[in-house]
Amino acid sequence: MKKTCPKCGRTSYSAYEEGTWICPHCGADMRNAGAESTAITECFWCEERMMKTNNNMYVCPSCGWRY
Repeated sequence: MKKTCPKCGRTSYSAYEEGTWICPHCGADMRNAGAESTAITECFWCEERMMKTNNNMYVCPSCGWRY
């Protein structure tokens, strides 16, 4: 699941939509922010756009994180 923080506007991801959801960037309570189901297209670590490889992996061109 993906949520956008109403305070800082940055993206946060979680496998679970319910319950407490605290923004990892600014600490704001994101419990009431709308969640959307999505394939990860933004890097979890640096928020750069992920690139899809031929073997269906996603790689961040900025920091090298793989999904």
